[in-house]
Amino acid sequence: MPASREAAGRSGAFPVGKRRLEALFERLAGFVIARRTGVVVALAVLTAAFAARLTDLRVDFSHERLFSAQDPERAAYARKSDIFGPDDNVLVVILEVTDPSRDVFQPAVLAEVARIAEALERVEGITRVVSLVDAPELYPNDGGFDVRPLVDALPADPAALASLRARVVNHPAYGGLIVSRDGRMTAILAEIDADAYPMDRDRIPILLDARRVIGASDGDERAVPPTRVRPARGARIDGIAYHLTGVPAVRFAYEELILRDQALMVPIVLAIIAAILAFVFRESLGVVLPLITVGVSVLWAMGALVALGGVVDLLTNVLPILLLVVGVADSIHIVSRYLELFHETGNKALAIRRTMGEMGMACLLTSATTAIGFASLYTSGMRIIREFGAFSALGVMLAFVVTMLVLPLAFSLWRAPAFAGAAPALEDRWHRGMSRLAAFDRRHATAIVLAASFVAGLGAWGLTRARADIRILEDIDPTHPAAVATRLADRNLGGVLPVEILVEGPDGAFKDPANLKRLGAIESFLDAQPETGRTQSLAGLIERVNEAVAPEGNPGREIPGDPRTVAEYLLLLSLTDAQGEVERLATADFSKARIATTTRDVGSAQLLAMRDRVRRYIDRSDMGLLRATVTGSNIMAANAMVTLVGDMMKSFALAFFFILVIMTLELRSLRWGLIAMVPNVLPALLTVGFLGFIGEPIRTSTALIFAISLGIAVDDTIHFLVRYARELADGHDHEAALGRTLVSTGRAIFVTTVVLVAGFGALLFSNFVATRSFGMLCGLTLTTALAVASVVLPAILTIVRPSLPAALRATAGPGADGARKAVAD
Repeated sequence: MPASREAAGRSGAFPVGKRRLEALFERLAGFVIARRTGVVVALAVLTAAFAARLTDLRVDFSHERLFSAQDPERAAYARKSDIFGPDDNVLVVILEVTDPSRDVFQPAVLAEVARIAEALERVEGITRVVSLVDAPELYPNDGGFDVRPLVDALPADPAALASLRARVVNHPAYGGLIVSRDGRMTAILAEIDADAYPMDRDRIPILLDARRVIGASDGDERAVPPTRVRPARGARIDGIAYHLTGVPAVRFAYEELILRDQALMVPIVLAIIAAILAFVFRESLGVVLPLITVGVSVLWAMGALVALGGVVDLLTNVLPILLLVVGVADSIHIVSRYLELFHETGNKALAIRRTMGEMGMACLLTSATTAIGFASLYTSGMRIIREFGAFSALGVMLAFVVTMLVLPLAFSLWRAPAFAGAAPALEDRWHRGMSRLAAFDRRHATAIVLAASFVAGLGAWGLTRARADIRILEDIDPTHPAAVATRLADRNLGGVLPVEILVEGPDGAFKDPANLKRLGAIESFLDAQPETGRTQSLAGLIERVNEAVAPEGNPGREIPGDPRTVAEYLLLLSLTDAQGEVERLATADFSKARIATTTRDVGSAQLLAMRDRVRRYIDRSDMGLLRATVTGSNIMAANAMVTLVGDMMKSFALAFFFILVIMTLELRSLRWGLIAMVPNVLPALLTVGFLGFIGEPIRTSTALIFAISLGIAVDDTIHFLVRYARELADGHDHEAALGRTLVSTGRAIFVTTVVLVAGFGALLFSNFVATRSFGMLCGLTLTTALAVASVVLPAILTIVRPSLPAALRATAGPGADGARKAVAD
């Protein structure tokens, strides 16, 4: 075909600027084809370089990633961590006596406690172990006290044993902490050296060793350095159930589940996409090339994530699946158009150039709008959401670059398609079905728009009912060992999630009995809260010393009123093994002290309600020169949830604005831009409103949907309106343009939606509850977007009947369509 005829076929469709952009993508395709050897080498080198970075991929589930950058309490938490260390480094081994008629106060159980405690003390990276058999206890001794283990030996006399049991389970420091109130469970607490092992990845060998000690399955031995000395595997005793929990153990469970997710879901998604592509295209080219394109895109995106210092967390772990599913959409549109043009022209080179020219701009727009939806998440105060938004946006644009390079190259190397599109009978049924849908949209346009408005109103009302909440176990199935262990700790041992109160004053403040009493009053109030477990503070330790040395019959559990007595107690403690307890609870100059407790996994909303009660109590109390701050990693993560819904609305508004600007510039009309955007609010409102209706709390994962849904849903509208404007520019009236657009572009939109919904549906196989919810909500959003593009948008266009923008109308003419048809001849 002469080039002049090809140019004539498109000269009337869009103005000069548009034709220049199409020509730019055509020239890019020509460059790739002309220099394909060099392009292949360059792509191979880049892909290998990105893939090589994956060996440095890190996993991080620390609470710090949930902290809000705008949280004014970050400074207090950082100060507390600098003074007393982090609060997320305690492993908890629970031994549960399975016989309801027995308890832990029997020789076999205590011997097992001693074995595990001693083995954990020898594990590299564990600095302190506390258990029934070695917890420091104060015993009276001639007006002073001795420090000996809490349970040194079991008395043979039943009455003495009962007395010991009652003393331990009701102990002010240890009862409900390392032994349950019913005596059937005991906990062994092991502190990890947070300075030497600050990251979750660093702690994996410690977790694996702890599993060996209790006789559990290790996990991936490749994570253990070959030079590390491993403990012997413990032999479990009948009648005892062994559990491992604590913040490090729960995070490790998340990491293991992520690795299982990737190994399971990536093949499932690829198989689903391949099956759908094979059914739709019935041509190997339509299956292999999109899969190659998205595969390379994922390698580039994940390699870039590592190169830029990113990590895999609860959100970015879905990035490979997300890019596989979203990235294949452009490939489907391009392959579909290439097969269509090759069928029309019979000229492979011409079909490649025209395909990349026509589709390049539309794919750039869809990629840009999707990337904007993701990038708008960068306004969130939560680091985990910001990084997910940034890396997702980067991944989408890298996928666009890969698509523009790989597909024309692959088209040129692949044999000429033997078959284009669906079978004739299927094609005919599709044509009739879309024609009937176009007629339905035109006849019932007003009713469709009213119904869509009603649904949008319901979604907006549901949005007002949405609430944010987060639990550490919300993403793990209840039957997972970490979930079982943590819930046992919640019910019987006061929970494992840390909360602390940092109390500050002048030098020597906590040698003053008055300040110790203030500290003790706060501790007592905190201990009385239903969410908390056993509390610990310097005031409680001084009370225990006073009780140990008090004369027989005198009330000993109190702070002595004489500063000299307090100083004497502190001196005595410094001469015993209990000095470490003092150092954990107060600074050397006694100007700062901590009140430490744990909470159950009650959710961020209830946790913050508890924090507010404690704050009000402190505000009402006479604190003298003391300042008290409720803090902790658990509190900081809960703080971030307060602003989550607001962050979600802000990111949506930002995405809406920038996508509107792009659509207005693309369609050369603000009116057309608004027509493109307004119906696409519906999928977002319906999805988030659905959460409000069913009472499902908004989590960090589901909060992404509001902005992302706009970026993804608008893709269908872009393809529809670009084709619709092209049909109008070719001289067709509104009815004909709608019908032709639904028949042509509607098929690609339908196919991409099926692929996207099926791909996100694979997330339902995830080990994470939040990931399954994300997949379900994405499917709902995309299904709604398909209805918007194929029903609501045509109805709006039928009512509004927008005139072709002047910039496009100026170059359109009655001969445009004829010229285009001449190309096919």
